Amino acid sequence: MLWIVTEKVVLKNVYNWKFLISSVLIIILMILNAIFFSLEIEERFKEYGRLKEEGEQRNNLEEAYAFRVPSPLIFLAEGGEQYLPGFVKIVPGSVDSSSVPTNVKSLLIGFEHIDWVYIIGALASLICLFFTHDAISGDKESGTLRLMLSNPLSRSELIIGSYLGSIISLMLPLGIGILINLSVISLLRGEILLGDNLARIAIVAILSMLYVSLFILAGIFSSCLFQKTSTSLIITLLLWVLLVIVIPQSSGVLARIWKPIPTYKEVQEKIFNIRLTHGRGTTSTDMIASIVKKPISREMKESSIRKLEEEMEEMYIERKEKMQEMINDVLEGYARKREEQTIFARMMARISPMAIYQYAVEELANSGYARHRSFLQSARSYMMRYTKYARKLQREKKKQALPTSYGIIEHEGFRLSVIYSRSYKYIPIDPSSFPRFEDKRPAILDSLVNALWDIAALFLINVVFFLGSILKFYHYDVR
Repeated sequence: MLWIVTEKVVLKNVYNWKFLISSVLIIILMILNAIFFSLEIEERFKEYGRLKEEGEQRNNLEEAYAFRVPSPLIFLAEGGEQYLPGFVKIVPGSVDSSSVPTNVKSLLIGFEHIDWVYIIGALASLICLFFTHDAISGDKESGTLRLMLSNPLSRSELIIGSYLGSIISLMLPLGIGILINLSVISLLRGEILLGDNLARIAIVAILSMLYVSLFILAGIFSSCLFQKTSTSLIITLLLWVLLVIVIPQSSGVLARIWKPIPTYKEVQEKIFNIRLTHGRGTTSTDMIASIVKKPISREMKESSIRKLEEEMEEMYIERKEKMQEMINDVLEGYARKREEQTIFARMMARISPMAIYQYAVEELANSGYARHRSFLQSARSYMMRYTKYARKLQREKKKQALPTSYGIIEHEGFRLSVIYSRSYKYIPIDPSSFPRFEDKRPAILDSLVNALWDIAALFLINVVFFLGSILKFYHYDVR
């Protein structure tokens, strides 16, 4: 009897006009997805190559630039990558991303791109509710529910049969759409499907089935909860709007209110005040007068003054390094607050299954915020190597650096010239010895581990809706 119910639901859905419209719509969107993102990925890699070449030419002993490699799997989840910084500036001891702040739009669930998250997360979930909101109440209104239960069919078998029939019929257009999508991508950008990318896509496809299953069960649960089909439809639509649109879109806005971060202007003002307070050099006549007064030869006085100049320059180098540490603390504090705001926004958004699904797909595809996070980890690792390299050469090539700030004191025919700071930007460096930045993508197993909690949450919600449907249907009045 279970398979009879399953077959009945499959045929009911397949011969419904809604099935044809839904299938055509999903397939068209999947084709558009493949074409648009194939062109978009090519454009982003070209832009990355151009910026990287220009950035490498600007690298010097005072600053270097790290550029984020675009994700080739943004067709799964674009994740607001266009609003995330494509590069960060590396200075000795710090990763400075304050000049390219994260736009709050990157914290939201966006519908700007026709990626899999949009097609499956928003559209397919809505289609599921349209097909399943009347799974039980519709049969009751037509009078077939009592007839089916008059046969040797348990209520739990009816729920399971309705679920299996719905997921089989709804996965047909989605599966066909995915196959067409990957076929078009293989023709336009075949290299995307090489390596572990194909395994990542397969896992995302399975995860998408889990997500679709959730909304199928939500529709069946609503159908068991209400006696009238119209009531079930209204409630499920309101639930969809709340879970798919309202909650995810509100999380970023609420995060800005409850977890505010300094503006770029405020960060730069703090850095300016630090430079103003700790970066200024001073000289006075007393520095040289004590040497001039000594009863020693002029040569010895000149030698003492030169030695004093060296000592004072070393002192200002140490002061500059301490000042840079204070600036680094400001930048790291800003980055930490921004990270806290992002985490808070994403935790709030996880009330919605749509957000859970998107974040899991982003982790598996290594796109969106997941891509940004792994990029920053690579940048911090690179910063350690660059800092060691830059400071070593700054010491070795100090005399080649151009003085940018200095003070001169003349007293009784003697001159004290103190260099407060030097510019190391124009010192020739060997490109082969300069540390190279590598933007490493996490291994597929690491991505799966990062997405594990989100996958588990989707599975748990499925179980809750499934058990809720069975328990509610046991007390359902079929008359």
